[in-house]
Amino acid sequence: MIFFGPGHLLDMETDGLNRGLGYLIPKPYGKIEASINMMPLSVDQLAEMTEVLGVALELAPIICAAEIVEQNYKELRQYFVESPQSIGKMFVEGALPNLRMWPVWNVLVQRITNFLASANSFLALTETTIGKNYGAGSDALAKWNEKRKELHRQSLAYRLCYDLRNYSQHYGLPITSLEVGGTGIVGEEDVVGGLRVRLSRDDLLAEGFAWKKSVVADIEAQDNDFDIEPLIDEYMGCIREACFNAIDLQGKRVRLCSAFLQAILNDMNLPERAVPVVFVGEPDGTKPPSNYQVLPVEDVERIRTALARHVSAQSVPSIRR
Repeated sequence: MIFFGPGHLLDMETDGLNRGLGYLIPKPYGKIEASINMMPLSVDQLAEMTEVLGVALELAPIICAAEIVEQNYKELRQYFVESPQSIGKMFVEGALPNLRMWPVWNVLVQRITNFLASANSFLALTETTIGKNYGAGSDALAKWNEKRKELHRQSLAYRLCYDLRNYSQHYGLPITSLEVGGTGIVGEEDVVGGLRVRLSRDDLLAEGFAWKKSVVADIEAQDNDFDIEPLIDEYMGCIREACFNAIDLQGKRVRLCSAFLQAILNDMNLPERAVPVVFVGEPDGTKPPSNYQVLPVEDVERIRTALARHVSAQSVPSIRR
């Protein structure tokens, strides 16, 4: 079975293959139940689908990059919560934590740098994708970039975390201490909780890294040992805002795409667990073609999830099957 990517949805005019709506229902042991509307879609219908559904394809790289940032952020925040339990258990067992801290330290550095790298990658990929969709000199790209630059101007966390990723590639993270505060209970054992990760202001400035002048001033304004967690939280907020701004460029098309898909699903009256598809090729009697393109219902839902982190999420209703 060949799965056609979104870009192949409407190649009928070039490949000569018919396309028809239908659905798949996954069954146990890898089996699939398939059904197709025997009436092929017309060229005009396919052209409309290409135009309306194309926005999901255009936004897909941006949504994917944003989801990677969110996953790295979630894993980092989770470790801020979970690692104190491991540290506290060392106290309960009578061990000296500093002799067994390297696993905690390594995972922490890994998750911080993963988050920083994915956040910076999101910004670069989003700029490239908007330029590809609209043109390098387009008003849309200029509008998104101006909002991104405004976020950079307003947010110390954006400025510092963006450059901190590049710094960490060459010099690592100058973590001075892991501070654990508060108490909690795991099972029947009392453990400490609440992890704070502190960076050295002086070490950041002493290595000879080519910080931007504005970032040097930002670092100099910090305490010598400062907590990175609030900066990470704020940078995540900036990434979400930049993602919303990218989607908002296509706001009308996203809403139209959502409504269009909902109308298709209503007409198809899908059984439970059915996945709507466009089959590609000629049926073999009553058996649908083996090649198909999944309609981008999940892609639109992923766009909604990204919007749900912003106050304007309700502008795109959830798709009901």
